[in-house]
Formats: sequence, structure tokens, C-alpha cells
Amino acid sequence: MAGEYICNPKDLQFTQESIKDSFSKAHSGVKLQDTVADIKAGKLDPSSWGPLTAHEGEDGRLWCENNRRLWVARQADLPVVNVKIKSNDFISRRLGEETKEKLSDSEYLPKVRRPRP
Repeated sequence: MAGEYICNPKDLQFTQESIKDSFSKAHSGVKLQDTVADIKAGKLDPSSWGPLTAHEGEDGRLWCENNRRLWVARQADLPVVNVKIKSNDFISRRLGEETKEKLSDSEYLPKVRRPRP
């Protein structure tokens, strides 16, 4: 299944139970909530990010590497996102079964952490 696809964000699984409240690297410090608001207001085109990266698990589920971007896509109610699916399953294999089950819920959202002062 490796390749690039268009998927509903709810068809992608998170790989973390919590995420930082802002982006790092190229968009350092930009708050996730501000990004959601910009998408909903038409100020930001999420396709400008490029595809999300996911791995197909042995159970057929798609495990996303880009947890903050996936969180934003779900909160912004995006109907579809571009996804690059890699052929290996390294992400889901390192998650415990209990964590995997919790993250597999299509309605699950990770807890958003604020940085410590």
C-alpha cells in the first residue's frame, strides 16, 4: 500500500497520547489552536504542508507520524488530507496493546500539553 493517497483524517491513528501545543522547526511557536482558526477562516491552506506520513500496521490501520498536524486536521474538520504511506510498520509495533487500542478510536484526540514555564 506504499504511496501517496487522500484519506479522511479519522482513518489515521495517532501515535502519541499527548502532543505539544505548538509547532516546532519551520513553524516554531505557532499554536495549534491558531492554526485551526486560520484554516477555518481560509487564511491557511493545509495542503501547503505537504502530505502527512503514515505507516500501515500489521492490522491494516494507518499510524500517523505527524500527530500535531493530524490533530489540527481533525479539529479543523478537514474532510480529507494527503498522506504518504510508508511500507514499514515501525510505529505501531512499538506501542503497547492498551495504548494501541486507545489510539485506534477514530474519535480519539491526544491531550495537548503546554510547555512548562
